[in-house]
Amino acid sequence: MRYQHIRTMLMTGLLSVILLLGTTSQEAGSTEKQSYLKLALTRPVESLAPYDKDCHREIAGQLFTGLTEISSDALKALPSLATHWEVSEDGTVYTFFLRQDAQWSNKEPMTAHDVEKTVRWYLDRGSSDIPDGLFILKNAKKYADMELEDESLLGVQAIDEHTVRFTLEYPTPLFPVMTSLLHFRPLPVERIEEKAENWMHPKHILVSGPYVLKRWRKRNIIILEKNPAYFDAAKVQIPEIHYTMLPSSEVALEMYKRNQLDFMPFFQKKQWQKIQEEPDFRSKSKVEYRKRDKLETWYLGFNRSLPPFDQAPVREAVATAIDKQLLLKKILGVIGETADSFTSRSGIGCVNPNNLQCRHKFDVQCRHKLSNNPSEQCRPEKLLRQAYPDKKTIPEIYISGSSSDADTVIQLLKEMLKKNLGISIQEKTDEAWRESSTLPHLFVASKKAALPHAHYFLSEFYAAENRAAWTDEKHAEFTALLISALSYPFDSAEQKNIYQQAEKILCEELVIVPLFFREVAFLAKPHLRWTPSISGVQQIHLWSLRD
Repeated sequence: MRYQHIRTMLMTGLLSVILLLGTTSQEAGSTEKQSYLKLALTRPVESLAPYDKDCHREIAGQLFTGLTEISSDALKALPSLATHWEVSEDGTVYTFFLRQDAQWSNKEPMTAHDVEKTVRWYLDRGSSDIPDGLFILKNAKKYADMELEDESLLGVQAIDEHTVRFTLEYPTPLFPVMTSLLHFRPLPVERIEEKAENWMHPKHILVSGPYVLKRWRKRNIIILEKNPAYFDAAKVQIPEIHYTMLPSSEVALEMYKRNQLDFMPFFQKKQWQKIQEEPDFRSKSKVEYRKRDKLETWYLGFNRSLPPFDQAPVREAVATAIDKQLLLKKILGVIGETADSFTSRSGIGCVNPNNLQCRHKFDVQCRHKLSNNPSEQCRPEKLLRQAYPDKKTIPEIYISGSSSDADTVIQLLKEMLKKNLGISIQEKTDEAWRESSTLPHLFVASKKAALPHAHYFLSEFYAAENRAAWTDEKHAEFTALLISALSYPFDSAEQKNIYQQAEKILCEELVIVPLFFREVAFLAKPHLRWTPSISGVQQIHLWSLRD
């Protein structure tokens, strides 16, 4: 009874918020033309600065423009701040030519020197705060570590006001696409240094994108308005974007149903299930609902440097004892599909997992054994006995994760491995492991790719200091494949074949167990013309509102 009372009070409060916010919105059925886009925020916006780990990428993507942008229908670089670019014969030098009318929101010219300053400013912040993508530039790592004596050898140089040249550590046809990412977008470095943290205040912020920051009340609302100084302002059809801070996604859904939001993404399948229970909304939602790959793979990683996971049979035993379908079914907070490869199925260079023949398929005999003959050993148990005939000699095993989502996955994995394999696993937080300067035996992690390309997934295990402590000859072969793939034409058969080989090594060596791919779903009102962005950051400057 007490629970019901609290629940009623909460729902009453949430509905009051909805009605209060609705008084400032255009009501359903109004004949007045809608002049702004109504969106929701269900988590606080801590930062709009692209260099911050807490940056709200979606909003920052509307404020800052790159040398290129990605086409909405394919992974292809299109001109943006740069009108065109040239590449050297060996594929290591890219020269970009900036628009003559490129400018900041205060109408001061934006130049190639701003591009160079931005890269140097990122690298001056120290290696731990630098986006990995910048290390493709020649000598960027040495510069960041203050080991570059001649700074003119850094792989970015403003040739003149409108020409910037990048020299790469190795050739890649992906580079023009990479310059669309947030960490390659020019920042107003002098303004940042002058105003420090206050540079993001609406009075001080300088931007280059299709929208400027008009208002920011951190716990209430963010309003962006069309940037008249944007080079392509004439094509921006939505004059304002209103982001309203809401206490939960449930409130956002209620507002959407009341036509107080035009668009909302949601990530939890329980929300979609709730929608399907409402007949009046169900038929409408079929037209308004769309789903897209989130470019995020969740996986279980092994620390191969620690017993018992230095032995392949033990890794295989754990892998084949995990029922991925049951795991995903029990995680109500996730929309997704089970994964048998690491690269997302929608990524360029992705592989057909049926061709990999990996040894991390769940052994269904474990499920049958539990219901028919609990004393019978299934294959995972037999594999474990190969390495440890006496289970008592198995070392203590610890697992960690770095988010609340990971905590849910960890609890389910612990139950599953106890039931299907008969092993107990202890839990420690990532913070505890960092303090002890060691790594756990098992870790649950996710790889969120910046772009839908195999390189951005597989590079998770590229570096020698990868979390799986994978450093043998097969790792060297894997690394060499990733480097060689980037020298082949973009999305070519040769490149795809190389990624297939790399993915095959990853699964045959049982470095990880891919668990599931996350997806994101959208609801969008029929009056909104929109196309989901392939990179995940919505390109609202290409959207429009019907009359």
